[in-house]
Amino acid sequence: MQIDAASYADQLAYYEVYSAQNRYSTKLTALQSQSSMLSKIDNALDALDNLLYKFTKPTGSFAQSAVTQTSEDYFSVNAAGYAKNISMDIFVEQTAAAHQVVVETSGSSTSDTFATVGDDTTFTIRIGDEDFTIDVNADFPSKSDGDAITYQEMVNLFNEKADGKVNASLVRSGGEMKLMFSSEEAGAENTFEIVDVNSSNTEMASAFNSNNVVKEGRDAIIWLGEQGSGIELRNSSNTFENIVAGVDITITKANKVGDDTTNFSIGPDSGATIELLNEVITSFNSALTVLSEATRSGSESEERGVLASDGQIRGISNELKNLMRTSYNGVSLFEIGLSLNKDGELELDEEKFKEASETYDLEELFLGEAGLFKTMESSIEKYADYNTGSLKTKKDRNALQQDRVNDKLDELDTKYEMYYKRYLSQFTNLNNMMYSMNSISTLFA
Repeated sequence: MQIDAASYADQLAYYEVYSAQNRYSTKLTALQSQSSMLSKIDNALDALDNLLYKFTKPTGSFAQSAVTQTSEDYFSVNAAGYAKNISMDIFVEQTAAAHQVVVETSGSSTSDTFATVGDDTTFTIRIGDEDFTIDVNADFPSKSDGDAITYQEMVNLFNEKADGKVNASLVRSGGEMKLMFSSEEAGAENTFEIVDVNSSNTEMASAFNSNNVVKEGRDAIIWLGEQGSGIELRNSSNTFENIVAGVDITITKANKVGDDTTNFSIGPDSGATIELLNEVITSFNSALTVLSEATRSGSESEERGVLASDGQIRGISNELKNLMRTSYNGVSLFEIGLSLNKDGELELDEEKFKEASETYDLEELFLGEAGLFKTMESSIEKYADYNTGSLKTKKDRNALQQDRVNDKLDELDTKYEMYYKRYLSQFTNLNNMMYSMNSISTLFA
């Protein structure tokens, strides 16, 4: 009878390492669960921190505003949240326009000849005190006398030299092709003219010298109040930025002489402000939920949290909740409708908040240096900062512990192999001995 040497060797080798392997595997599972939960907490706090930054950044605002206009035909208004209690009458005299000049050509295709190297063709675009000159002989060094320069080659070269201040393009219509020059930016200061035209092609020279202006570059002009008696404002573009702090106006159409002015007013938009605040409340409560899951004590119906024994993690939840019980600029959050309910979740009494928004400076209350959002940001960043946060330290320490446990498990794998080979050799020798004894016994049978 033969013994299954491999099976016996496997079982005995496994028994040698089982206790330690089970202990380290259990520890590794716990560390992995803790690592996953730390990342979950970090992500929840980071999401809240990013949301807060949307308000606390230099261009951010919390209290939202609503714009109303007597007509939207002539301009649009873009207002920052902090712009409010504004009413203005606007008359649009004219919109801004880019300067455009069209030159007739004798060609019908972009590949037709514009000029020939050697015929001394030059022309200059003058915009303000700056000139851009095309010199066919000098600007195409790879070409030889008599070589043709196509319209497309000329356009490409011009756009490169003009560096976007004036753009050249070819426009075809009804079998004819025209060369159009347009200023990149609108406004009277960006008008230009074609000067110093020289070419042996008299037809082309005449066409360039004509300076056929199809649209005159002009500034946008609006009046604050009635045309002629109000305050005149000019701008090279159609957008008047910061016409008052936090308010941009973009004009789209000119009024006719004698038209009434268009009024726009900006006032608080409590609905939009509440919507933004509810985003913060949702993110805040999500962070509390994750922290609660990580630190719960456990019961017959509830599993113990993987970080239940970590006092610092419990402290994060307590710190966040305490922020909601604090006064800011002498005003408690309860007074404006923000409070923690019996389940420890943040909730908002919207009617109370609307009433408070008419009494308190919400911008200062939430975004001031000692306001709620900046205070909360500072608290969160102690834990969730990518470089210095305590959660990063915990995750790094956890990763190091996992590496050590994995090293121990690797050592146990090596020990298992050693035990397995030893037992396999012993049972193989036993099988050989039993075989020999059986062979001898048959001699006396």
